[in-house]
Amino acid sequence: IRLLRWCTLRPCFYTDISVEIVLLFQRWVRYLYYLWLLYSSTLVLNMITALSYFIVDKEGGYTFGLSIFYMILFIPLSYICWFRPVYRAFRSDRSSDFMIFFFIFFFQICLSVFMIFGWKNSGFCGFMLMIKLFSAGGSKIGIAIIVMIVTLSFSLIAIADGLLLFKVRLIRFIHFIFKLN
Repeated sequence: IRLLRWCTLRPCFYTDISVEIVLLFQRWVRYLYYLWLLYSSTLVLNMITALSYFIVDKEGGYTFGLSIFYMILFIPLSYICWFRPVYRAFRSDRSSDFMIFFFIFFFQICLSVFMIFGWKNSGFCGFMLMIKLFSAGGSKIGIAIIVMIVTLSFSLIAIADGLLLFKVRLIRFIHFIFKLN
C-alpha cells in the first residue's frame, strides 16, 4: 500500500457487501451484484457475437457498431444507476434510494425484454437474428448457436430482473411494515 501512495487514482466506489450490508439482506444484494456481472458479461458476449455476425454477413455492421456502443454505455450506467442505489438503500435504509432503484430497474426490465427479441440492426443478438441465421444455414449455423446462447442469457437476465425486483419490493414492504410497529 505504501508503494501506491504516489498514485492519485483511487476506486470510485467502495463495495463490501459482507461489511456494509446487514446480514439479513446480504444474500439479496449479492444476487443483485451477480445479476450485474451476468448482465455485463452478456453485453460483452453480445458484442463478440455481433462481431462474428459482421464477419460472416456484412449486413451486421449496424449490429456490431451498436453493440459496442451499448456495451460501453450500459455496463457503467447499470452499475451507477441501479446497483449502487440498491446497495446504498440496503446499507443505509433510505427510501429515496429504493425509489431510484425501482424506477430505473423497471426500465432495465423493459430493456432486457427488448434485448431478447434482437430486431434487425438493433445492436442486440436476439431471437429474430437467431431465426434469420438458422434459416440462412451454411456457415451461419455456428453463429446462430452462439446467438442462441446470447438470447438465452438475455432471457435469463429478464426473468432474474423481474424476480429480483419483486423480491426487493417485498423485502422493502415487509421491512416498512415491521418498522411501523
